[in-house]
Amino acid sequence: MWSRAGRIQAHTTWLMATVGLREAAGESSGPIMDDAIRGHYWPELAEQLVGMSQDGPVHDEAVEWSENDDPREVDSGFLLWAAEIDWDAGILKADFLPDTVLKSDPFFPSEDLFSTGLDHPDFTAELRGLSFRSNKIDLLLPNHQLHVGDAVKADVEPKRSVGRPRTWDWEGAMAFIVSQAQHPDGLPVGPGAQARIEEMMANWFLAESGNSPAPSQVRQRAAIIVRMLERPKTPKIG
Repeated sequence: MWSRAGRIQAHTTWLMATVGLREAAGESSGPIMDDAIRGHYWPELAEQLVGMSQDGPVHDEAVEWSENDDPREVDSGFLLWAAEIDWDAGILKADFLPDTVLKSDPFFPSEDLFSTGLDHPDFTAELRGLSFRSNKIDLLLPNHQLHVGDAVKADVEPKRSVGRPRTWDWEGAMAFIVSQAQHPDGLPVGPGAQARIEEMMANWFLAESGNSPAPSQVRQRAAIIVRMLERPKTPKIG
């Protein structure tokens, strides 16, 4: 299915965001813990966490797109985890999408919508302008007389983007990160790995063009890399 506008919000609590840091820091609060947080997270997330109560909510920058952007193809898992669906208006809301499910559920094969710098996040989602390909529905309801309206489309045509075109060389940046994996030290792993990969990508852009994409854009790509590095390999059969 497709969504013409949407917002995916990653969030967690201080307790979950710092669970991997407390043992190394040797304390739950204090200057050593604050330094561990600043070394692990990007500044905007670190400043939320430093000095926060243990049950305090932490929010990363949301992944958003609007009707001025191309429609986004979204996973069918949203239908299974939806708290509310308005079929007439084409609106879906999900109040709770745990990261543990998103990493393993086959109905959530895409990862770019769930990019975040937070450890152990949950997500909320609101999708608007939902559209479905009529030929896919025909497979489920072959004898049903389907009316092709706003929510059911014979095809989904991407809109032309409005405003400045995208100019960032993401393919080059990803190729650079892959090349670093061939070095003896490989890519960063463990706590703080995503922040270091984000820094590597941002520095590559600065060296190549003198400028860098917004941190949220870099974070989205770096999160995909980290997810792939952390995903367990599927054992071969036979």
